[in-house]
Amino acid sequence: MNAEAHPETGGNFPTTQWTVIIKAMQEGDNVAAESALGRFCEKYRPAVVNFFRRRGCRPEQAEDYAQEFFLRKIHKPWANRSGLLFDVDRNKTSRFRSFLATALHFFLIDQWRKEKTSSERTTSVGEPTESAPDRETYTGIESEAIQHEIDRTIAVQIIGDAIKKSQPSSFHIKFWNDQISQKEAAASLNQSEDAFTQSYKRFRKRLRDELRKAVAEMIADPSEVDSEIKYLLSIFSSSNASPSNADTRNSQ
Repeated sequence: MNAEAHPETGGNFPTTQWTVIIKAMQEGDNVAAESALGRFCEKYRPAVVNFFRRRGCRPEQAEDYAQEFFLRKIHKPWANRSGLLFDVDRNKTSRFRSFLATALHFFLIDQWRKEKTSSERTTSVGEPTESAPDRETYTGIESEAIQHEIDRTIAVQIIGDAIKKSQPSSFHIKFWNDQISQKEAAASLNQSEDAFTQSYKRFRKRLRDELRKAVAEMIADPSEVDSEIKYLLSIFSSSNASPSNADTRNSQ
């Protein structure tokens, strides 16, 4: 990635808006709460699907597991003021992604055990890439690894969407991704280097504006937007993802 796009790591993306969702529900605005909850689950669905895919589940099974996870851990206990989001809200010292990592790990253990016990598991379900995890041996290192997966998937998803909305030329993307020099990019567009520099700056501004919109929808504190964008970009850069094809539907 072009040196201009290499930021310093800022925070721990993502800081979520679960407090906003719960606040709306506690104030009796169920319509707003349900709408916010729907957007929340939509944002996190690619990361949850990716978690299951990386552990041996076939695409359709990963989608089924994700649907079941959101239903059982978030939607179903919602009316009783319980479930994952309320657990996080009650424990102010922990971040959401830590809760999500642990919940996903234990959910998958329970799914594997249930299917094995009932003898319903077939090759269409997909086998785990490693031996089935155990509740008693779950470690902080495993939690951090899952959290990093979640961050990476969301970073690729958000930046990929922001790039598409920024409408850059392929040569802006190639320059941003260190695939061609500024001189080569300018020549490919039949522009002077000065003209390319200006158009590239406009692309970067559009991209940053789109990123600000996307990140602002996921965090509770507006003052954290800039630091979260820096962290998001650092995760994206270290993930070896290409801006030209950033799309979580193809991430593994």
